[in-house]
Amino acid sequence: MLGVLVAFSVAQAACDEPVDAAALGQAVSIGEAAYISMDEAGFRRTWDEIQRSLPCLSEPVTDPLLISLYRSAALHAFLERDEASGVAALQALLSRSPHYSLSPTLAPEAHPLQAWRTTAFENPSTLTAPYTVPRKGTVWVDGDTVTGVTPVGRPYVLQYADADGTMVLSALVMPGQTPPVLGPTRDVGSGLPLAVLGGLSAVAAGGTYALARQREATFNDLSTPTADLAALRQQANLFSALSVGAGVAAVGTGAAAVLVGTW
Repeated sequence: MLGVLVAFSVAQAACDEPVDAAALGQAVSIGEAAYISMDEAGFRRTWDEIQRSLPCLSEPVTDPLLISLYRSAALHAFLERDEASGVAALQALLSRSPHYSLSPTLAPEAHPLQAWRTTAFENPSTLTAPYTVPRKGTVWVDGDTVTGVTPVGRPYVLQYADADGTMVLSALVMPGQTPPVLGPTRDVGSGLPLAVLGGLSAVAAGGTYALARQREATFNDLSTPTADLAALRQQANLFSALSVGAGVAAVGTGAAAVLVGTW
């Protein structure tokens, strides 16, 4: 949709340097100036540059930037003769500014974009989908902190900053695309349940070992009736096996607790 190749980047390895909102907004303005002057090639070049810069944003997007970004997306959709994408972009724009009107400079009264804007206004995008927010860091959708949902049926800008406040993801998610999964994030406390499980396993290993020794001692007692020996042997073997299994579980979960709690 909108002819955009969206790149999700968690590490921003492709970014030479961070891009701030002001720089991206300036690029959008340059592209729209090219569109107004009927320089289609210039507009397309700038639009491609915007897509390369968006994943490198170092701060949450603002409403003015979002409005201009979605407006340019609608212009791009018009050049592609893609009405569905154009309406979706204008729905995203109107979600930030419900009564926004397109300038006659960009779209004269009879221009198809004006009709697309009317369609978007009369059919606002209100559907949402659940989204898992990680325990650490902050997630934004269109500059707003995410509370567990993302829009459906229109584009939106998804951003994520880690616990230190460093922006590590900024992406334009298109209608129909599945957003990247960002969590849950590991932390030191996540090792606690494994440590408890390891402790319980160790207790179980000790208890079953004691039962096995008790059954063995009874088996070896000369006063024990012969008829009871077979059952005692089976019980001693069973408790011995359970003791070994619980001991292995205690070691495994204890090691896992250390690894998860440390890394």
